[in-house]
Amino acid sequence: MGKVTDAVRALAAPLCEERGLMLWDVRFEKLGGTNTLSVFVDSDDGADIDDCEAVSRALEALLDGDPDLIDGAYSLEVSTPGMERRLERPEHFLFCLGERTEVKTYEPRDGKKTFFGILSAYDEAESRFSLEDEESGETLDFTLGETSRVRLSPDFSVYFKGEL
Repeated sequence: MGKVTDAVRALAAPLCEERGLMLWDVRFEKLGGTNTLSVFVDSDDGADIDDCEAVSRALEALLDGDPDLIDGAYSLEVSTPGMERRLERPEHFLFCLGERTEVKTYEPRDGKKTFFGILSAYDEAESRFSLEDEESGETLDFTLGETSRVRLSPDFSVYFKGEL
């Protein structure tokens, strides 16, 4: 599957750049019994449905031109990564510095495996990042290897004025 995602990433990145977008991620997985190729795009100002449609049409034409790239039937989906997007690649962490983040660890730390706070630093060379913990106020350092999931976790209550 890595071969497919790497090849699609190489095709999609220039399409995104031409449109002022960032290629956030490419996933190829079986969803509901169907092979699904998911391409996620974003920009500093956010991507909209027109951006997704333009990338989808251009990418579909390139994929149709290389029928050996993906074996069998698949569904192509182009969308934004959403407000609760996963952070997995160095550029994800750098793009999201200063954002409220949820970190889940494989092993408990002080009896907890889930932490919320502001993503405050990322060190690509060390694959480490820091989180200003919202409970303790401390700076917590994590390696990517000790985390099972890192994603943005916006505080939706600000949108509903506490009506949640």
